[in-house]
Amino acid sequence: MKSVIFLLLVAGICAVNLSNGNLNLWDKIPGLQLQPCEDFSHAVCDNKTSIAAELPRKYQEQVDRAFKDFQPDSVTQELYKAIEGFKGMEHCSSGSETSPDRPDFGEFVVYGLTEVSAKVHPDSRIIEVRMNNESATPSSGSPRRYGSATIRMPFNYLRHKKLKNLVSGYLKTIDFQRRFNVMDFDVVYEKDVVAYIESTRSFKSSFRMDTRTLNAHQDNSTGNFSIGSLQNNRFLGVYTNLLMASVLLKVDPNLVHNRNLVRKVRGITEDVLKEIELHFDEIEWMSQRSKEKLKRLHTIDDFFFGPSEAFLNETMVGKALNFYQDFFKKQALFKSEDMRRFKLPGGCELGYYYAMSRVADQAFQLYHEVDFGHSRFYSFFVYNAINQDTKLYLGMPFIYGYDRDIPMDYIYGTIGYIIGHEIFHSYGVEQILTDDVHDVLNSNTYQEAVKCIEDYYSSFVGPKGLKPNGTFKAHEGFSDLQSARVITKLVKRRYEKLIRGNNSAWPKILLKNQKATVDNALRMAFVGMTEFYCERYLSERNDDNKQLNNIKNDSHPRYTVRANAIVRQVAEFSDVFRCRPDEQLYHIPEKACDAFPTRQKFRWQ
Repeated sequence: MKSVIFLLLVAGICAVNLSNGNLNLWDKIPGLQLQPCEDFSHAVCDNKTSIAAELPRKYQEQVDRAFKDFQPDSVTQELYKAIEGFKGMEHCSSGSETSPDRPDFGEFVVYGLTEVSAKVHPDSRIIEVRMNNESATPSSGSPRRYGSATIRMPFNYLRHKKLKNLVSGYLKTIDFQRRFNVMDFDVVYEKDVVAYIESTRSFKSSFRMDTRTLNAHQDNSTGNFSIGSLQNNRFLGVYTNLLMASVLLKVDPNLVHNRNLVRKVRGITEDVLKEIELHFDEIEWMSQRSKEKLKRLHTIDDFFFGPSEAFLNETMVGKALNFYQDFFKKQALFKSEDMRRFKLPGGCELGYYYAMSRVADQAFQLYHEVDFGHSRFYSFFVYNAINQDTKLYLGMPFIYGYDRDIPMDYIYGTIGYIIGHEIFHSYGVEQILTDDVHDVLNSNTYQEAVKCIEDYYSSFVGPKGLKPNGTFKAHEGFSDLQSARVITKLVKRRYEKLIRGNNSAWPKILLKNQKATVDNALRMAFVGMTEFYCERYLSERNDDNKQLNNIKNDSHPRYTVRANAIVRQVAEFSDVFRCRPDEQLYHIPEKACDAFPTRQKFRWQ
């Protein structure tokens, strides 16, 4: 009787439909007549609407309506002008020189132009100083000496003159109203900060933004002002977040922060993190010490799920926006000598405003003791997923709609897969973002997998016979493949847990039905992985120029092959879609590229 109840339960879980007009997710699983084992992207995407694309589109439609009659003030217009006139990072990469001996070193720390970052905690009277980059094991070179070890000391007791210079310059820059005395603060600093500033004589600073990220959603807006240009800009998130929240809160606070949505996406993220932990536990060739380091590389606290709950305080959002606008008008009024000071050429005013927005944000925290969580100063409203310095950002349009009644297997395949993809950027391929795991990075298993991935992605020859550079594509390909395997295991393990929780003695007929249920769940997850790329696949497949541009300039695999390249590397895909050896996407175990292989088997196999 328990067996029958269990099967009915699983059937109920898997039979939930999402109705959105004529959209039905279960109809999206392609049958054999669509030849999924030849071209899965075509079978899933052709003449169908992608739910993964519809959700952010619906969000953006609401944003566009909210800003339809928006009249930008002078500050917003000036920042927008800087975005539109921005000539690109290559053109703006040159910067000024500074050194820890100079009085303005702390000022440059505020601007985000050094390898050191600082943060003020006015409630506890602490100034925190850390290295920007987390401990890492690079393919060459030495890891950080002290890891993240810290020391706390009153400012007046600091023995290191350069550190005192940094801290006093930092506070002086953000306390432009001169309300505070640095002597009243304790300093919490990483030991590596002292090692860094003592060993560094001078260096060039620059307004570089080196992010590990999915491609941002294209902004097709026209006219004299586009909220999309602000929304998807990487530099001015501090200002954009407040501006957008101030408008959207009046329309629907859930467009800014939805507690139920964040709770659900947070739970999905925890599931992915747990599955990665379990995956490392199952690896036999890796030392236990390295396993523990890799398992602890990320926690749920590393993630940002759109704007924080602090943005629901409409009064404080308005106060902060007014503070920023007043700051830009009075304290950061743009002058041509500012460009000369930062050694920025014309067309790079955006770099200056980026630096000033960092000052405004930290000054507001100092004076009002409110932190909106503008970590790395990205826009929380960007249609994007970003891994930067082991912090992971999921923009609000990116997670919107996943609190709906959508089958969990599809959700794991879409947003769960992308979360996994961003997590795995911290695990390779040129470095692993935790200290002293050289036994993993330099192992034959890991290095052979990297070479395998490079060869694999270079094999997808494009239009005019152009062959991709496998090394260029390997970083994104690595994350694609590792995430897909983890999500596949997560979906399977989810049902294994249900099985163990109901009955351990299963008749053969019920075991067969269990496998059918699991197979259907996996099909749905694979559909989700592919649907996420459908919009770009359809845009690219008949456009040779787009494909050629991707091959040459984009580190992501081109979208005409991306989903197919993923599923061909996952054994379960061939199993659940009954692929034959003569079909394109048939999985060949000997050709699988896996940096973290394990032989763990599930009981229904």
